[in-house]
Amino acid sequence: MPARVHWGSLNDLEPLVRGKRVFIVSGSRTLGREPIGSAFEGIFTDAVYMTGHAVTPNPGFCLANTLADQMRAFGPDLIIAIGGGSAMDAAKAARISASGNAGVEEYFIKKKAAPLGMPPLIAVPTTSGTGSEVTPVSVLVNEADLSKISYTSPMLIPETALLDPGLTYSMPAVVTASTGMDALCHALESLWSRRSNPLTRIFASRAVKGVLTSLASSCMSNKDSRDSMMYSSLLAGLAFSNTGVTGIHPASYPLTTMFGVPHGHACAMFLPGFIRFNMKDLSGDIRDIILNTFECSNTHEIIARVDDLMQQTGLCTRFSELGITIRDIEGIASRGIGRSTANNPKRVEKQDIATMIEEKL
Repeated sequence: MPARVHWGSLNDLEPLVRGKRVFIVSGSRTLGREPIGSAFEGIFTDAVYMTGHAVTPNPGFCLANTLADQMRAFGPDLIIAIGGGSAMDAAKAARISASGNAGVEEYFIKKKAAPLGMPPLIAVPTTSGTGSEVTPVSVLVNEADLSKISYTSPMLIPETALLDPGLTYSMPAVVTASTGMDALCHALESLWSRRSNPLTRIFASRAVKGVLTSLASSCMSNKDSRDSMMYSSLLAGLAFSNTGVTGIHPASYPLTTMFGVPHGHACAMFLPGFIRFNMKDLSGDIRDIILNTFECSNTHEIIARVDDLMQQTGLCTRFSELGITIRDIEGIASRGIGRSTANNPKRVEKQDIATMIEEKL
């Protein structure tokens, strides 16, 4: 784990930015929220800084290229990404593009190697779910065909992850729910990943337990629960950054790009289907770990617990509630196979995804 994880306060940034030329990448509303806005006024008194183009949810190649152009013109010696997963992913992509003097397409589509000698990146999450502050992954939308494409390289891992749970206290319940379910998917996918190992299972199991016990109360703005959710999200990020995700994530992407479903909620929609699909063919050890982690005796109970958690947090559990009809299934399923699908413990075909949607339509 090459990232230095600092659990503390946003104000702890001040000695890290003193005397630097700092380029800031943030969500569209992040810097206007308290306590972030007030803290920033004092943190950057002894630094030259520029705030890049605001990042909207599910950023695309165009936005990342715009940020890269701004970075090149400014010439930073430090980059700070503050916001949710979208801001951190956009910052990662723009940093490699700016440093390598190539458009993000060269990296995400042609898989050009990430350059060396990039300015250090400090990631400051304001949501609890993506784990992007400690992962080697960036995900962008290719506007040409509305596909989500990931780029993975150890060079993308931020040098420092600064976690301040207080930054999540003003997060709306619906965002809390969606990002929290993303953390649950990361952790469970890590547990059954083909690259799962004894150490990652420790992190992933603890992440699952944390989400199950804290997410519902976190959505009711319980501060202790929001602290727990940030910790659980971090653990899930550390787990899947080593094992990769599996079939859930690529299956979810069309829900986001085609129907505007928030990423974490989109992943959660496929969680029951993949639990049913994978559990019956898992090795005994992994199956037992998952059953024990969920404190359930069978697959049906796990699925019921996931559905109950989604309902408690206000997330719908049926595809029809998202405006999806039987006519949409073929298009979603045909676009729901990606690179990480091969990491699923059981081979996934297009028809398997279609069946999961039909069963929850």
